[in-house]
Amino acid sequence: MVRIVVSVILLVALAFIVIGNQGVTAAINLFGARVESVPVVAIALFSFAVGVVYSLFLYIAQFMHGRKKKALEARHREVTERERAVTEREEEARRTAEKPGAAEGAAGAGEARTAWQGVVRFLGGGKDKDSKDKDT
Repeated sequence: MVRIVVSVILLVALAFIVIGNQGVTAAINLFGARVESVPVVAIALFSFAVGVVYSLFLYIAQFMHGRKKKALEARHREVTERERAVTEREEEARRTAEKPGAAEGAAGAGEARTAWQGVVRFLGGGKDKDSKDKDT
């Protein structure tokens, strides 16, 4: 509510300044083009509007830069997380490879079981050893 009241007071003050200074004119030189009899209030209002537009462009540029910076930080975090996960997997693979017979025993048991299941299915009509144990 206070903001609205202050805005109305400032607009009324601006209107009184414009009305009171309509007769005051000046000559301006705009990039070599000389213009005579331009009201000073019009020059002030035009300068203010150009400043607002310029600050809007600066704000948009800063906003886009901040968004890009946040996206790059998020990507950096993602890449760092991936690198850490790959390093952990490599360490796990190295530890598994260093244990004598651990990887070979697990692989051999899996292959033997697979071969056994194939033989049992071929000879036993599709039921393997595990399914017979479950039936009994």
